[in-house]
Amino acid sequence: MKKFILTTLVAVSVWGLGFSQTITRGQTIEHYIENIFVGTGVSVSNVTITPSGGVSASQDTVIGEFSGFENMSLGLDHGLVFANGSILNILNEPDYNASDLMGEPGDTDLVMMSPDLNVFDAVVIEFDFVPSDSSIGFNYVFASEEFPEFASSTFNDAFGLFISGPGIQGNYTNNAKNIALLPNSSEEVSVNNIYENNNGEYYNTNTDTNFVYDGFSDVFTAETSVIPCETYHLKLAIADRSDEAYNSALFLQAYNFSTNAPIVTMDIPENTENSDTNMIDPYSGINIAFHVSEPYTRETTIPLSFSGTAVLGTDYTVLPNNNAVTFEADSTSSVITILPILHDSSEDNQTILLSFESLFSCMSNDTLLFSINNASTGTLEFAKRNEKKAVQIYPNPSNGVISVKTASENLPYILTVSNNTGQVVYQSDKISKELKQIELPEDLSGYCTVKIVSDKDSSVHKIIVK
Repeated sequence: MKKFILTTLVAVSVWGLGFSQTITRGQTIEHYIENIFVGTGVSVSNVTITPSGGVSASQDTVIGEFSGFENMSLGLDHGLVFANGSILNILNEPDYNASDLMGEPGDTDLVMMSPDLNVFDAVVIEFDFVPSDSSIGFNYVFASEEFPEFASSTFNDAFGLFISGPGIQGNYTNNAKNIALLPNSSEEVSVNNIYENNNGEYYNTNTDTNFVYDGFSDVFTAETSVIPCETYHLKLAIADRSDEAYNSALFLQAYNFSTNAPIVTMDIPENTENSDTNMIDPYSGINIAFHVSEPYTRETTIPLSFSGTAVLGTDYTVLPNNNAVTFEADSTSSVITILPILHDSSEDNQTILLSFESLFSCMSNDTLLFSINNASTGTLEFAKRNEKKAVQIYPNPSNGVISVKTASENLPYILTVSNNTGQVVYQSDKISKELKQIELPEDLSGYCTVKIVSDKDSSVHKIIVK
């Protein structure tokens, strides 16, 4: 009989050295990937785990979150762990024998790594992702009960980190390649090639009293080049090989699956006049500061978008450039000024919505919302909000039909579709549904731009069209 555990959270803890080592399980696979594993500059979808049920091999017993490992020798203090056996064994002492016979099948790609050997009890996590930059990576540790006794034998567990997609040419399913490699090498990481007598500089004998695996690797980085805004597939797999005895596990660093793209944010500097009250002097305007997490190596310009009921050039101007913010080389900040234009106006409560995209338009917008209470006096009232997920459009890439999901406060809205030359090819009537399915024009190819405009918001999204 299969047992599915949907909501029960179970935590196993060990106290010591001022920290509580904890293994928490019981969440969905989507939660573990989207909220524990994924970092910045990447969006994920279609998350699955195999097998999805079974008394011994359910996702509830083979995957979970680890934390409080700061004073342990693993090298990672927090993240996602999954194993080819129960993760409830992890915080036992090293003399404990962590070995589960789950009776689950193997995996095609893990078999391809050693075609002459049988593979059992495979646990496979898969998902699609879209990167915002030209490289992707994450840190991990491979640990096993088969260290060191079964090193240099056929009885050692297999694992692989397989990526497939545009520009990837490998030897596995869908031309995937394994990015679980030794540093500066094309050699795949395994029990057989990291032990005391073979690449011993990367091997660690367990000395912790509350960690079950006898040995583990250094912290390795799995990374590869990708094409920004294209869709890729990542498959994380681990299994028994040659027999079903003894467990192994992969520890993935929290919030670490990410690109190298700098993160850009914007805010009002604390020294801006009247920033505490959000009342802006009509003659000095308001300064908006932009910050980048890592300096650009050359001068970089990021386009800005202004919308709302206030009209740029009539009700306000932007200095030094109406359409962009520029970061000088090696700089981490830049400032623009929004200056009201004083004139007689009967319109109150006009709005300005300032937004910008990452350099790769597949990532979400950041927005700032302003309210002009009275353009004749130039008084501005400021409110900030994070609208990164106010509108979601999926799937991306699309086969010709998209679903648009938006918050109720953004209704109604008008949707406009432009082709890759900028020509508008479709515009909807006012849409008042939070979830709406749209059929794209048949002659679109490559990509299109979808713009959503409501009385309170606007956003632009780039959709790849298959």
